[in-house]
Amino acid sequence: MFFKSENFSDKEKYFTGEMKDEVSYPTIGEGLNGKGEVYFYLFSSGEDQKAFAINLKINSSDLDFYSYLVNST
Repeated sequence: MFFKSENFSDKEKYFTGEMKDEVSYPTIGEGLNGKGEVYFYLFSSGEDQKAFAINLKINSSDLDFYSYLVNST
């Protein structure tokens, strides 16, 4: 939802930690508004955490970054 959805409703229910400070800003998916392509590559996985390499293609530009997810429940 964060990377691909044009509308991420109720995101405040899903954001934790430092992401709660970003709830009033558009997510990457909302900012793209259906344009571009997003690719995910899982490169690390543990019992309560996962790490993804993310490639974002917009027109002729490529952006690469990482996303670290932790299950804190």
